[in-house]
Amino acid sequence: MFPPSNWLAASFRSSFLCFYRHF
Repeated sequence: MFPPSNWLAASFRSSFLCFYRHF
């Protein structure tokens, strides 16, 4: 399992990437 900080960063990055691709 990854640390909470790393997981949060990955989740945020994924969400940002999806949002950017959406536009």
